[in-house]
Amino acid sequence: MVHDKKELPNDLVYRYNPRAGEKNAENPPISTHLFETMYYTCDTVCRWPSILHDCSNDLPINSHLTHGTGLVDRIPKRASCFEHDDTPEVWGLQAVLVPSVLRVVVYHILWVLGPLVFWCWWLGQSPGDWQNASVPITVIVGGMSAFWGSIAVLGSREEKVSG
Repeated sequence: MVHDKKELPNDLVYRYNPRAGEKNAENPPISTHLFETMYYTCDTVCRWPSILHDCSNDLPINSHLTHGTGLVDRIPKRASCFEHDDTPEVWGLQAVLVPSVLRVVVYHILWVLGPLVFWCWWLGQSPGDWQNASVPITVIVGGMSAFWGSIAVLGSREEKVSG
């Protein structure tokens, strides 16, 4: 499937309201801002620190938008299966992953912080034992480099296949 920002489907195979051509029919049926607001809305008062959790209390707790039931009708839903249909077009939602650079950096710091504290503690207990003190941090840094190396290899493979 390829993302192609076309208009909403006119086929009767897809059920949604309002239909294409009507006053409030939009593509995408839910705006990015509204989707993020609904997704990150907390049902109760949020006690998590803001750096660990995105929470938006812009919507009232009992709002129909909080649970998404007011917007489900706007999303095109296919009424028949794909098995006996040879149509080239498919309509649906497209999820987009946008990683947070800040969170990636924070997680990496947290992974390295524990072994670094252990390294300092170990050298305080056994001042000349550098080899045993460096084992945990070596394992963590080696694992992180293997992880990022695999991402680079798999990412380059994906680009060659699709391109």
